[in-house]
Amino acid sequence: MKPLLTGRVHPSTSTSRALIDLTGSTDGYLLMTGNLSTDETFLLSKYYLQVLAGVNNDELVLDPEGYIQRDQTMRIPFYVTESDVEIAGIVLARPAHALEIALETPNGNVVTDANPSVQTRASSRTIYIRAGLPLLADGRPAHGGRWHLLLALAGRQSYTHFRASTQGKGLRYSASVTAYSNLRMAARVDQDSLEPGATLTVRAVLTEYGAPFLGKARVQAELIRPNGFESSIELAAVPGETGAFAAAVAATMSGIYRFRIVASGRTVHDMPFTREQLRTAAVWHGGGRPEPGGGSGGGQTDWCNA
Repeated sequence: MKPLLTGRVHPSTSTSRALIDLTGSTDGYLLMTGNLSTDETFLLSKYYLQVLAGVNNDELVLDPEGYIQRDQTMRIPFYVTESDVEIAGIVLARPAHALEIALETPNGNVVTDANPSVQTRASSRTIYIRAGLPLLADGRPAHGGRWHLLLALAGRQSYTHFRASTQGKGLRYSASVTAYSNLRMAARVDQDSLEPGATLTVRAVLTEYGAPFLGKARVQAELIRPNGFESSIELAAVPGETGAFAAAVAATMSGIYRFRIVASGRTVHDMPFTREQLRTAAVWHGGGRPEPGGGSGGGQTDWCNA
């Protein structure tokens, strides 16, 4: 799907209506943040990373957040399947170059950029590792199975640099693991109206090697409503559509609805997998009324201040 990414779009302007119409008519999607809380430091950056993954034709395997303390090694598990060709870990933090990053294979071998098949990059806000598959480590090829993304603070000096501002919690990070893969998930949220009371239809379609997915899968959507209330929605298999799952949600209040759509299961070769994507929808009072003078252009211009 072709994404159109925006910043803090106010869901009551003519521009947001135009963007929703535009992305919906071009098989794309619109991502909106709304007002960000202090607990959502990385949300806009996550949106950009998802767009980047789409541009690179990568799949998002998982997307966790957390804190890391001095003298701690964070081991983030993720699954690689026989359909995956390349994997990457991208970690957001401030400062990110205070971190060291590595991969651990299913055999328990730890690999860094000392391995010729592994690349790493680091900046003040991002640290990155990428590896082709199968990966030769300690003379053994590693491919499908349970891997770990490893994170650790680079040294005592780096830790003391930001310790005072973290209030003892450690360095906050957001980690995304992606895969260039033949196992793919296409997710979308459609809505029958822009007014409160609209029905939001969450849909996900799994494919493998361009064909309908024939393994076992479960798909859920973690929903954050405009009032901050969180809930989990189970997507049901769509009759007659192999690999397709859907669920309907009533949008009863004005504002932005944020969905984290997560698929998990096993491939036809009995390998575990996960896939994730973020989607948003918005409704507001007056969203269904036509624009004065016709069309959706010529409205307010301060719709995005990010």
